[in-house]
Amino acid sequence: MAEVKVKPEVPDPMDIESRIIELCHQFPHGITDQVIQNDMPHMEAQQRAMAINRLLSMGQLDLLRSNAGLLYRIKDSQNASKMKGSDNQEKLVYQIIEDAGNKGIWSRDIRYKSNLPLTEINKILKNLESKKLIKAVKSVAASKKKVYMLYNLQPDRSVTGGAWYSDQDFESEFVEVLNQQCFKFLQSKAEAARDSKQNPMIQRNSSFASSHEVWKYICELGISKVELSMEDIETILNTLIYDGKVEMTIIAAKEGTVGSVDGQMKLYRAVSPLIQPTGLVRTPCGLCPSFCSPMATYLEFIQQNEERDGVRFSWNVWPSSRLEATRMVVPLACLLTPLKERLDLPPVQYEPVLCSRPTCKAVLNPLCQVDYRAKLWACNFCFQRNQFPPAYAGISEVNQPAELMPQFSTIEYIVQRGPQTPLVFLYVVDTCLEEEDLQALKESLQMSLSLLPADALVGLITFGRMIQVHELSCEGISKSYVFRGTKDLTAKQIQDMLGLSRPAVPIQQGRPLQTPEQPVISSRFLQPVHKVDMNLTDLLGELQRDPWPVTQGKRPLRSTGVALSIAVGLLEGTFPNTGARIMLFTGGPPTQGPGMVVGDELKTPIRSWHDIEKDNARFMKKAAKHYETLANRAAANGHCIDIYACALDQTGLLEMKCCANLTGGHMVMGDSFNTSLFKQTFQRVFNKGFNGEFRMAFGACLYVKTSRELKIAGAIGPCISLNAKGPCVSESELGIGGTSQWKICSLDPSTTLAIYFEVVNQHNAPIPQGGRGAVQFVTQYQHSSTQKRIRVTTIARNWADAQTQLQHIEAAFDQEAAAVLMARLGVYRAESEEGPDVLRWLDRQLIRLCQKFGQYNKDDPNSFRLSESFSLYPQFMFHLRRSPFLQVFNNSPDESSYYRHHFARQDLTQSLIMIQPILYAYSFHGPPEPVLLDSSSILPDRILLMDTFFQIVIYLGETIAQWQKAGYQEMPEYENFKHLLQAPLDDAQEILQTRFPMPRYIHTEHGGSQARFLLSKVNPSQTHNNLYAWGQESGAPILTDDVSLQVFMDHLKKLAVSSAA
Repeated sequence: MAEVKVKPEVPDPMDIESRIIELCHQFPHGITDQVIQNDMPHMEAQQRAMAINRLLSMGQLDLLRSNAGLLYRIKDSQNASKMKGSDNQEKLVYQIIEDAGNKGIWSRDIRYKSNLPLTEINKILKNLESKKLIKAVKSVAASKKKVYMLYNLQPDRSVTGGAWYSDQDFESEFVEVLNQQCFKFLQSKAEAARDSKQNPMIQRNSSFASSHEVWKYICELGISKVELSMEDIETILNTLIYDGKVEMTIIAAKEGTVGSVDGQMKLYRAVSPLIQPTGLVRTPCGLCPSFCSPMATYLEFIQQNEERDGVRFSWNVWPSSRLEATRMVVPLACLLTPLKERLDLPPVQYEPVLCSRPTCKAVLNPLCQVDYRAKLWACNFCFQRNQFPPAYAGISEVNQPAELMPQFSTIEYIVQRGPQTPLVFLYVVDTCLEEEDLQALKESLQMSLSLLPADALVGLITFGRMIQVHELSCEGISKSYVFRGTKDLTAKQIQDMLGLSRPAVPIQQGRPLQTPEQPVISSRFLQPVHKVDMNLTDLLGELQRDPWPVTQGKRPLRSTGVALSIAVGLLEGTFPNTGARIMLFTGGPPTQGPGMVVGDELKTPIRSWHDIEKDNARFMKKAAKHYETLANRAAANGHCIDIYACALDQTGLLEMKCCANLTGGHMVMGDSFNTSLFKQTFQRVFNKGFNGEFRMAFGACLYVKTSRELKIAGAIGPCISLNAKGPCVSESELGIGGTSQWKICSLDPSTTLAIYFEVVNQHNAPIPQGGRGAVQFVTQYQHSSTQKRIRVTTIARNWADAQTQLQHIEAAFDQEAAAVLMARLGVYRAESEEGPDVLRWLDRQLIRLCQKFGQYNKDDPNSFRLSESFSLYPQFMFHLRRSPFLQVFNNSPDESSYYRHHFARQDLTQSLIMIQPILYAYSFHGPPEPVLLDSSSILPDRILLMDTFFQIVIYLGETIAQWQKAGYQEMPEYENFKHLLQAPLDDAQEILQTRFPMPRYIHTEHGGSQARFLLSKVNPSQTHNNLYAWGQESGAPILTDDVSLQVFMDHLKKLAVSSAA
């Protein structure tokens, strides 16, 4: 039977149009094409399009854009008559302004939403204003900006400022009068309640007043020319709450009760503040004329600035004269993390705008005064008026470049000039290792090749008694240049012997590494990873131990000094002023040639602190001078030197420390190359950030600018001076001084420098009230992607007169930053001064600080008090005095150099952990909690986890250790004990996986030999001398003669309050 096909009925176009109109009425905000299609699935797309086009041409629908695509909306007949004769562009702009409602919209936002050019938008806005369809209203949020809204709308109070603004000016006097009157009314209620002589509960309840009662009182006074709402009065009452003068409670209320909202009513009463509010609460923020809601403490302000700019100042309100700054004891200084990671800071693709004055060259920033009409900006450092470059012709109040916006006080630029040069990694490998160690090191080096970028250049130098520079361009055979390890060679001699008569041409992407017309000399020794990956992997795999025999009782002859000299000379002759890493791997001390630190006789031990104090370290000074010369040569060319020293004995880090310290290189110390400590630390050197690029930068230069009242005293960190004298350089030096520019050959997101300043403003030349000092940090560096980048951070702080506003300066003291900054100064001095002298200097500074800011009666130690902003500082100084940075007892010279190296480059958080380790307790009494770093925290039924940065120690209390030995954790009924044992292991693992360098992991128990790592760090509040006075159950006694924190504080109080002092 033949199939019967039914031809579908064609819908009437009028029915389609009617249905679309109905849908638009159902959805007043508009419908999409998908809504129409879902409602009429059998209708063809062509019919649908014809119906929509007809309705649009008849003026019954509006066509709008949205994130979901095109929207069709029923046209308002009233608006349709208004917009009659207007073109589609005018209709679009009118529609955008209408959607903004009574809050209005800026012309910049109109441009974004309409995609029309700014000139066209300005023309349309004038036309609509002339027709009285829209109006421009000035916004209090930005006095120079106008927002547009429909002509018949009343602006929202967020635009006009409500009752608190008049002609765009904040009525501060009016607000203050209202504040006083509201408080006066509530005070009278409280006094009336007290005078009623009723019981305290009734008195308290009758002292409350609702916001409606306060509003009614203010209205009856007639002090306001404008009509105030209940909301306005509640805003005033909130300011009284912030000031601590009023408290609020909320009660249930019947529906319809006057002053109630949603069945609730707010009640207020006057209270007496327990303490006076700090200066921050009473002071405007400085960015706007209004009084802001207060921060809880200065801590929020400090943390916000650190997160945004990577800067922590010791003082966040600055003393306004040189004399006052000197009396503050702690210098005005900051910790700067130049490349602090920020996910919300994408780099901009253009050059920074510089001040035209040759002696200034400051970068355009949010603190500069800008004349948008004349296209001029005034430098906030030297006050020079500068013309904007032609690319900035379109800027205005509503179209600002990023560098003028307050939220971009830190901004990063990508600089397009100059050729891009590849990264260079030169491995310098010690072959005088034990077979097991050498094999582990070879595997780590082979692994690292897979982590390097394909276009990075890599080279290999091996050394033992002789030094071999391997030529990597030879395939099939191994070819190397051999040097004697006893002869010191100049850079010129090295380059001539290697055939490096002239610098290499920087290699550009897309070009071959070598062309017949212009051969690249360095390609024999430094080759791209993608070309030599297989050859170099095989070469590393075939490396053998140094073939020269080592007789019994002798050390192997190790020519570390000459190997480093050749590596520095090779890079000097091939890639000067280019990002490069010399990575030295050594398993023992240099024993021959320049840079040797000990002879080859094993019976002669390597120098100790005792030998150094007695001037009995025969090779130390000469070796240190050799390595310092190499470090300065490498730093001058932007090359950094990493030192990976793994041995059970000392390896000469004391003499070689300047190679890493001056060039910004890494220093890693371990027992063996076959440990996870070395392997994981080395792997983390090549870690990548959130954008998939190495977390390392090269060849950085730091430039610091200051306003006229400040000068730069110096810097402490992994940098060298560029000897740039200028008007902002102080004559007195702290750290590496006498310059305003430093070179940092290698840095990462955690590298932190301490910058010290000097206030030079004279005491008889007061700074005007509200004056601000400014500092600008400009870091120019080579990114790991080989781009040249510039990061600019500009900060400002308020000046204050210490004679009248000392409490403001005191409240703005950052004791954490101050402790680290003073510690860096102490450690820097310890490199050149005797240990006891440094401790005495620290003690004197602490006593002076307590005398300046403590509250006490003369010669009465019990009356001594320190405010909250200084309370932790003495504790930090106590632990600093006991730290391995200043105490060399029980540490080798190499260990002290290693600890000091890391302290001089880590950020504030890690530095504080080094000064005062963190102690966590795990027990059955509750969740893990931080506890005091004190012997009283060592209890039998506790597990302790201590983080000293260099070690992670897990300590089992006596009872816990016994339970573990008994095997309770294996029994099902003691599952909770198993979890208790596992918790600190998990937390320790988390720290071990992220920290660089990887800390030493120590698991010990009560009575264990390694428990000394914990016992040496805790405050000895209980010792063998006072054990019975404290009682046996309150902690573990420490066998030491060190004073406890309590004794230290008692002596400090006596000295601070003493009349003789």
